[in-house]
Amino acid sequence: MALRAIRLLVSRGKTNLARINDITNPTSTEKRERLVILGTGVLKSELKYTIDFDKLVIGVGALSNTFNVPGVQEHSFFLKVGFNVPGVSGNIPSFSEVKKDCVILSNGETIPCGMVVWSGGIAPRQFVSDLDLKKNKQGQILTDKYLHVLGDDSKSVFAIGDCADIQDMPLPCTAQVAEREGRYLAKMLNHGKEFTEPFEFQSMGMLAYIGKYQALTDVKQIKMQGFTSWIVWRSAYLTRLGSWRLRMQVPIDWLKTLMYGRDISRFD
Repeated sequence: MALRAIRLLVSRGKTNLARINDITNPTSTEKRERLVILGTGVLKSELKYTIDFDKLVIGVGALSNTFNVPGVQEHSFFLKVGFNVPGVSGNIPSFSEVKKDCVILSNGETIPCGMVVWSGGIAPRQFVSDLDLKKNKQGQILTDKYLHVLGDDSKSVFAIGDCADIQDMPLPCTAQVAEREGRYLAKMLNHGKEFTEPFEFQSMGMLAYIGKYQALTDVKQIKMQGFTSWIVWRSAYLTRLGSWRLRMQVPIDWLKTLMYGRDISRFD
């Protein structure tokens, strides 16, 4: 219902793009019980917003970590996680700059290249960095095992996904973890009572495409690789799409790629 309401507001032109400046965090010692988001208009900075809420879920994800290396954002393709990328081995010095046709290392050496694939882990969004909340060393918002943001005595602010980390229960930043956290939180909030069951995560396994119609399957029931694993990966992928429109569109795109090759056009 909340998503439907948002779509209706957008279609009626009643929304304004705003930047969140602060989230009030009342403590038990304060008389004020209002939970408020304070925002400023992006296109019109003179606009100020005060939005009351009863429950707030922070799930803004994360960005690829560029380590402030010049040129990475403009000239690189990002991978969230990298596993033994072919062609990259040995002890490589740190980068000092990435250009359109080369990479400059910290020792002054220049490596010509046609494409740079960057896999430097994740970094918090500026919005998360600006929030005055408890965070781990990576800048992720710390939560308890019920996904409550630490330090929020009202127990009304939650954080999930890549922007958050459960204290004393570190989990990988994967879609599987984020989806499970979202399902848990939706169930508990719809229940309408106090959170009695802490969040628990058990991996369902791994499916990974490695190119050339080859894939890896690592689940409890079976472990395999090759073309058969690729079929399993594609089948599982289709079941996770959110609508029947996508379930029809994606196989058509796969067929086009099979017949005409992958479209590698890039529009800047």
